[in-house]
Amino acid sequence: MNTKGLIWSLIKYTPGLYSLNLILAVFGWTLFLVPAYVSGAFFDVLNSGSPEYTTIIQIIIILFTGQFVRILLITVNIPVDVTFKNKVGALLRTNMLKQIFAMPAAQALNKSAGEAITSFREDVDDTVTFPGYSSLLDVIGAAVFSLAAFVIMLRIDVMITLIVVIPLIIIMTILHITGKRIVKYRVNSRHSTDAITGFIGDMFSSVQTIQLTGSEKHVLARFAKLSKVRHKFMVKEAVYTSFLNSIFTNIVDIGAGVILLLAANSIRNGNFTIGDFAVFTYYLTWISQLIKRFGSLSAQYRQVNVSVERLQSLIQEKMADKLVSHNESIMDDQLPEYKSSATNRDRLKKFTVNDVTFTYPQSNKGLKNISFELERGSVTVLTGKVGSGKSTLLKTVVGHLPLTSGSIKWNECEITNNDNKFESSYFSYAPQLPVLFSESLKENILLGCQATNEQLHRVIDITELNGDIQNFKDGIDTVVGPRGASISGGQKKRTSLARMLLRDMELLVMDDPTAGLDLNTELRVWNNIVEMRGTKTILVSSHRPYVLQHADHIIVLENGEIIEQGKSEQVLEWMKNNQYL
Repeated sequence: MNTKGLIWSLIKYTPGLYSLNLILAVFGWTLFLVPAYVSGAFFDVLNSGSPEYTTIIQIIIILFTGQFVRILLITVNIPVDVTFKNKVGALLRTNMLKQIFAMPAAQALNKSAGEAITSFREDVDDTVTFPGYSSLLDVIGAAVFSLAAFVIMLRIDVMITLIVVIPLIIIMTILHITGKRIVKYRVNSRHSTDAITGFIGDMFSSVQTIQLTGSEKHVLARFAKLSKVRHKFMVKEAVYTSFLNSIFTNIVDIGAGVILLLAANSIRNGNFTIGDFAVFTYYLTWISQLIKRFGSLSAQYRQVNVSVERLQSLIQEKMADKLVSHNESIMDDQLPEYKSSATNRDRLKKFTVNDVTFTYPQSNKGLKNISFELERGSVTVLTGKVGSGKSTLLKTVVGHLPLTSGSIKWNECEITNNDNKFESSYFSYAPQLPVLFSESLKENILLGCQATNEQLHRVIDITELNGDIQNFKDGIDTVVGPRGASISGGQKKRTSLARMLLRDMELLVMDDPTAGLDLNTELRVWNNIVEMRGTKTILVSSHRPYVLQHADHIIVLENGEIIEQGKSEQVLEWMKNNQYL
C-alpha cells in the first residue's frame, strides 16, 4: 500500500471526525477574507474626503467579530484534531501489534527493538500528523482561501495577479531537485535513532552484567559514539529542512516585493485605489504563506513516505494492507474477553508430531525428521546434551518456530493455521527464559486471564511462591521491576510457571522450568507438577535425574535428531549402558 492509500484509509476510519476537522480548518481560513474586505472598505471611506464615523465603527465591529469567531473555531479545531490523530494513531499501533502477534515468534519482529520502538513512536506520529490540522488540512484551508482571494485579485488586476504563480513554480522545481536528499536525510536520522534507542534498552537490561565485567567506560563510550552519529544526522536533516524553508520564504518574499512595486506603480497611474491596494497587499501576504506552506508540506510528504515504508517493513510487506484494517483499537473502552481452554469436543486424546523438520535461516542446523506421540495424561521428558535441539523442538511444537516440513496434530486434526502458527488455546507454555513485565507479581501471573482468587492461590501453591510472597513488603501486589529485575531468577521461573498453570490447558509445555531453583524448592515444585499426571498432558525438557525417573516417556535428542525414545525404564537403561549424560 502506498502512502496516499494509507492516508486515505486513515481518513475513512473516522470520516465524521475528519470532515468536522476539515470544515473547521476551511472555515477558519475563509474568515481571513473578512479583514481584507474591512481594510479595503476602511481606506476607501477615509479616501472619500467625508468619512462617516458610523460606517467606520461598523467596519471595526465586523473586523473584531471575524477575529473572535476565528479564535472560537481554533479553540474547537485543536481538540478535534488531537482526537483524530490519537484515534488513527491507536489504530495503526493496534494493527501493528496484531500482525506481530499473528506471526510465528521467530518471524514476528524482523527489526531490532530500537527500530520497532522508533516505528511505534516517531513513524506513527509522523504519519498521523500529516493529514491533520497542522499539515494537510492547513494547506487545504489556505488553498480555499487563496482561490477566493485569487479571483478577487484577478478582478483588480489580471497581470499582477498572475505573477503570484511564478514563486510556486520555482518552489516545485526546487522540491523536484531536492526530493531524494530529503528522503536520504530522513532515512539516516531514523536509522541513527533506531540504533541509540535499541542500545539504551540493551544497556538498561544489562546493568548487572556491565558492572560485573567492569565495562562501564566502554558502554558509555559506545553510547557517546552512537549519540554523535545521531546528532550528526539529525542536525543535517534539520539544517537542510530549515535551508529549504528559508529558500521558500525568500522566494515568496522577493515575489511579494516585486508584486507590491507593480501595484504601487498602478496606484500612481490611477489603476488602483488605496482600498484596492490594501486588499491586494493583505491577500498577497496569505497567498504567499500558502506557497511556502505547500513547499513545506511537499517536503513533509517525502518524509512520511519513509515512515510508511518503515511501518510496512516492520510487519512484513505481505501484511501491509492490514496496517489500516478498521478494527477495534487500543483506545476502545472494552477489552476483549480472555478465552480460556479448548472446548470439550477438542479434549486431547493423542498429540502427534509427525516427521517434523525445521532449519534455521542461513544455517543447516535445526530439527530433522522428528516424530513422537503424547498420550493423554502422560509425562514426556525431552533430554539431551546442550545444543541438542530441546528448546528448538519445544518452540516448534508451540508454533514459535515455523515448520519446514511435517505436521503436528491434536487428536487427528492438524493445528497449524494459514500462517503456520498454532492456536494458543491448545496449550500453555513456560519458556526457558521467563519474560516478566514491570507490573505487580499478580498482574504478571494473570497477564489478562480472568481468574478467581481460589485459582490464583492454587497455582501459587503448586509453584511454591507462598513463602516468597509473604516476605514481600506488598505481598502479591509487589512490583517486580523491568523484566523482573527486583526478584530472583528462581522467583522469575516460578512466576512464569504459575502463569502457564493458571491458563488451565490440557497440554503443558515446559522448557527446563526449574533451572536455577535450590534443590529443595525444585523437588517440591516437581512433586506438585507430577501430581497433575492423568489430568494434564506434560511435555518438558530437562536433564535432571529426578525428572527423568518420574517420566512415562523419554525422548533423547542429539544434533536435532531423536537418537532414542521409549518408556522411561527402557531409555534410562539405554542411557546407563551408553554412559549418556
